[in-house]
Amino acid sequence: MLRRALVVWLAFLLLAHGIAHVPGFLVNWQIASFPDLTYRTTIFGTSVDVGPEGIRLIGLCWIGTAVVLVVLASAVAFNVPLPPWAIPAALILSLLLCAAGWPEARLGLVANVVIALSLLATCRDGVAKSSQAERDLSRRGWRVRARSRIAV
Repeated sequence: MLRRALVVWLAFLLLAHGIAHVPGFLVNWQIASFPDLTYRTTIFGTSVDVGPEGIRLIGLCWIGTAVVLVVLASAVAFNVPLPPWAIPAALILSLLLCAAGWPEARLGLVANVVIALSLLATCRDGVAKSSQAERDLSRRGWRVRARSRIAV
């Protein structure tokens, strides 16, 4: 029961964070503006000016990461096996984008940490149950094969 609750929580966080990445695309492509998120061509605060083309490229990264996070949320919700690097890789990309969008994207940094901790809790719970099941099968004489993919 706890494992299912953790999985649902993780899927919700990934979905919400994916949706939260969409404004980065909309603003960088000048499709929309928001009171707390205005168009600018600088990243990492105001330290690097990438110009209009560079900021559009970063906008594509925002929407790409949004899509990846939503797909991962769906995979987690429907218990689709994922390679162990999928969610951490998406979180690293999101972390880099949030750093580039500093200070407006500072809440994204917090969200990435919360998602990473939720992922650890979910995997730890799943690994503990999996290890116990493997020990039980080993005691009964069954051989347990190593899995190349993990299910979150």
